[in-house]
Amino acid sequence: MVETYRTEPLNYENVFKNIVNGIVKYISDNGIKTMVLGVSGGIDSTVVAGLCKEALKQLPGVTLAGFSLPCSTNQADEVSAASLVGKEFCTTFN
Repeated sequence: MVETYRTEPLNYENVFKNIVNGIVKYISDNGIKTMVLGVSGGIDSTVVAGLCKEALKQLPGVTLAGFSLPCSTNQADEVSAASLVGKEFCTTFN
């Protein structure tokens, strides 16, 4: 197997746009009216919430329902972060 390496820097703006456009296409192609996201307060769900909020700008009438995912191992700051993320990025948050 031959390994290849990138020689030019990755264009993060294009990566971001491609992910958002992929979300928009999937939602549009499948007639989805509500996206549902579990928000833990960690980096993964926070990034996904941000990407979905950006996609919603192109999807009138589509909502993002966020739900807190409490876990016995969550630290207090994660619970607080989940609430902040949910309220900032989601259409509704419980």
